[in-house]
Parts: sequence; structure tokens; C-alpha cells
Amino acid sequence: MSKLSEGQQARERAEASEAEAARATIAELEGSVEELQRKLSARGALERYALRLMSRELSRRQAAAITSVDLLERRAAAVAICKEAAEEAADEAGGRRRARHEETRAARRELRDRALADLAEAFFAEGMRCNGARDPEAARYFFEHAYVLQPRPKHLLSLGNMSLKLGQREAAIEVYRRVVGAAEDGQAEPATPQEAPARPRLPPPSQKELAMAERKLTEALTGEDGEGEEGEEG
Repeated sequence: MSKLSEGQQARERAEASEAEAARATIAELEGSVEELQRKLSARGALERYALRLMSRELSRRQAAAITSVDLLERRAAAVAICKEAAEEAADEAGGRRRARHEETRAARRELRDRALADLAEAFFAEGMRCNGARDPEAARYFFEHAYVLQPRPKHLLSLGNMSLKLGQREAAIEVYRRVVGAAEDGQAEPATPQEAPARPRLPPPSQKELAMAERKLTEALTGEDGEGEEGEEG
């Protein structure tokens, strides 16, 4: 009887030991799962952080991809040349006589210039809205398009102001110098119709625009941070 009791006690002790070992194993597994979860969470946080860094770097590189004034002016010249070529092709295809050709061409040019001016003003207004919403990068994009469609000092000044806000001083300096230069060579003879211009002729800036360009040029050269302005014509 005692032997049976001893055997039963031994089995109970063995079962208890196995149960304890099982609980220890379960606890160890739970600890491993928690550790794995922590690692996965940390890895996810690291990946999210890396994505944020990548996004910031892409934004920085995009903002640094500055369109030079020379390239903008060449784009504007190309637009004008393409329009003139399209007009000539339409006139030749229609077989119009010389007098009517000139009248039609003048009327078409007037309509075209009005449409381009309206579109440029729409781009400029959208750029002003973006600037008011503290989005200088988007504003610069719209000011670029306004300038390509209709080269005007106020469009170029606004582009320079956005470049200055974005910390792109070299681009801003180039813009302000271009506006100041337009005032200096405002009396230059325009190109003849037969000449394909390398760049459009920028109209002379108003006194207000010239004063702003000179002041902002000084700020950009000296590294001062003046109050951002949109370049509205006074």
C-alpha cells in the first residue's frame, strides 16, 4: 500500500514538474512573442521614420530643382515662335490674298494675345492664392507659367520672391537682376519679325517694380530676410 502511495506521489511530482516546465515554456514563448512584437513595432517606427526622411529629402530636391530665368525665357520664346509658325501655316493652307492675310493675321494675333493675357493672369492669381496660403513652392510653379505665357516684370518679381522665401538666393538674385536690367535696356530696339528671338523682350518695370527689385536684390545679396512680396504692379 505504501509502495502504491509512493508511486502515486512520484507520478504527481512528475506531473507537477511537467506542468511547471510547460508553464515556464509558455511564459518564455509569451516573452518571445512580446519581444518580437516590440521589435516589429520598432522596425515599423524606423521604417516610418525613414519614409518621412525620404519624403523630406525628395521635397528638398524638388524645391532645389530651380528653373533658371534663361530657361524660362527660352520656353516663352519657343511658345511665341510655335504660334507664329502655326499662323503662317494656316494662312498658306487657306490661300488667302495678301491684304486679307494681313487683316486676318492681325485680328487673330489680337485674340491670341488677349487669351494668353487672361490665362497668364489666371496663373498669377492662383500663385497669389498659394502664396497667401503659405505655399511658396506651389506659388512659384504658377508664377513660372504666368511668366512663360506673358513675360511681365510682376510675374518675374513674384517668381524671385518665392525663390527667396524658399532659401534659393542665387535664383532670386538672377531674377532681380533681370528685372533691373530690363529697366536699363528698356529703350533697346526690338527684334525684327524675321529674327527669331533667343528670349522675349521683358517690358520695362514700373517705378514700384524697379524699386522692389533693387531692394530685394540687396536683401538677397546681403542675406537679409525681408518681408515677402508678390510683385504686384503699382
